[in-house]
Amino acid sequence: MIYRESYIFRKVKNLGLAASKVLPLALVGLSSVICLSSCSAQQAGTATAAVAGSPHLEQWLKNHKAEEFKGQVWARVKLIEPQQYPYGLIVDAMLNPYSLPRHAVGTVTASGLQPKPWKDEEDVAKGLAWIAPKDDNDWLNAGQYSAWFALPMGKGVTPYAGFMVRPKAETQPKAVVLQVEFATEASENAVFHVAKEKTEEVVGARAGDGFVTSSLTVRIPGEGGLKGLQTVETFLEILWLGSSPGHQFCL
Repeated sequence: MIYRESYIFRKVKNLGLAASKVLPLALVGLSSVICLSSCSAQQAGTATAAVAGSPHLEQWLKNHKAEEFKGQVWARVKLIEPQQYPYGLIVDAMLNPYSLPRHAVGTVTASGLQPKPWKDEEDVAKGLAWIAPKDDNDWLNAGQYSAWFALPMGKGVTPYAGFMVRPKAETQPKAVVLQVEFATEASENAVFHVAKEKTEEVVGARAGDGFVTSSLTVRIPGEGGLKGLQTVETFLEILWLGSSPGHQFCL
């Protein structure tokens, strides 16, 4: 595994936040190098926080008990901008950043999640789990929801997952605006958090005959209950909002 300190890492250290929140800024295989590029307040947009917490979590708690959540999170994505943007989404994770146990998940296409074609114990020696769409209609596109897919369950203090955008053509813009919905089951009625952000550009991450051009990093739960639900935040939510539970990051 390869790490590279980025502007975000330095910014967080300067803010005095816990180092455990910023370790896995890059999710990489031995044959791939991903480093988050500089992030500015202009890129991040305006961070706003609801005083009472996330409205999605509040609504979820009206219909469920916090103890029902055992740590399993489902997600689906929708690319907001730019328009007409065919892409695939590679999902990769670090379940315990302190011991570097990389966990490759697979590629999300219009057909749903295509699992990695190897065993878990081979993750560290493999590159990104890119499975090419089977035809032109199998690429995801702007405005289209992906199918729900399960995120791996964390095992350490600060597990993270990376959502990596792999455009169909290298001429497409690099950074995009991505909306991610998080739920306790594969249903819009179980959504407890929604993030909409501009992705961070990445460099040198080969995926098949092309490259990943940007990514969004998400903290995933290492436990269940209310604390586990509140753990689910994107890295920019953690950075700009100080990791306060329930905050919504808006462009």
